Amino acid sequence: MTPTPVNTNAFWTFAVVCLLTIPSSGAAASLLEPQLDDDDNYSETLTAIADLDDGTYVQLQLNVSNLGVGDANGACRILVVEPNQKPWTASDRVGRDDWKASAGQLAITTCSATTAEGATTMQAKLERGAVKIAFAAGIQARSPPDSKVAVEGKTFAYAIAIPWAKVDATFTVPGRGERKLAGFGYMDHSRSTTLPAQLATRWVRYRGLGAGDSVLLLARNLPDGTLRGWLWREKEPFARPLAKLKLSRVDAKDQAKGYTIEGAAGDLTFTINSESQLYRYAPVEEYGVLGVLARSVVGNPVTRTYRAKLDAQPTTTPNAQRGILEVQHVQ
Repeated sequence: MTPTPVNTNAFWTFAVVCLLTIPSSGAAASLLEPQLDDDDNYSETLTAIADLDDGTYVQLQLNVSNLGVGDANGACRILVVEPNQKPWTASDRVGRDDWKASAGQLAITTCSATTAEGATTMQAKLERGAVKIAFAAGIQARSPPDSKVAVEGKTFAYAIAIPWAKVDATFTVPGRGERKLAGFGYMDHSRSTTLPAQLATRWVRYRGLGAGDSVLLLARNLPDGTLRGWLWREKEPFARPLAKLKLSRVDAKDQAKGYTIEGAAGDLTFTINSESQLYRYAPVEEYGVLGVLARSVVGNPVTRTYRAKLDAQPTTTPNAQRGILEVQHVQ
């Protein structure tokens, strides 16, 4: 896979490495209006994904952080994975004077998120490519279990902005024409003054999005080995705390083959099986000498994204739900 083109400014590269290793997912008065902090590790991220009808996966991220050189810098990142095509990704970073925010809009460089009257749009134009995700839902912050964490005086807070909604997506990947597809989407928000290794050694996220049968799962293994997490089914009013989550590699020598995951939440037991790897992201490895510098700050996080399927027992919805699985290891 061709690495993301990088800016010749070394400090820009370092900041992007730091930004994209913070778990993507605290709620403030408005999730679109960053609540700035003087902490050197402050980072606030809005992430949207779309799982489209033909199997295309799209991710957009907007971020404000103090990571790298300067404070309150803004950044934007796009990832598009089309069936039978190489993944395409692009990113950009700007200073404090080049982004603006209000309760209804966050605009960073050529990227923005806007919400009004029960609809939300997130869009970006970078490096001759463009993505627009239009959600048929407004932003309404929801705080699942374990959504606020304090570690050695630092904090991490997570909110679901849109748990599941129909989306219309328009995107252009360099070298290919514009495409318009429908599907389902998800959006979340995080605010952190911690570093990845302080929060978890491993994150697991599953998002199965569909018509009336969506399911979300988030889990993290703490540095002391304990498990935190939850599973939320669309037809239930609250998320269920996880009681068990066991990961087994499909192939001990090839992590790209994915995982079989066995779990339990209340009286519900479930299995998640990887089907194919969509994307592997290892920023520390991609950025050479600068990655060595980043490793001393953020460790070596590696995130793999897979197509996957969830089966639940008893056989109530969701059953055989197709979705997106992310597994991130922080070394």
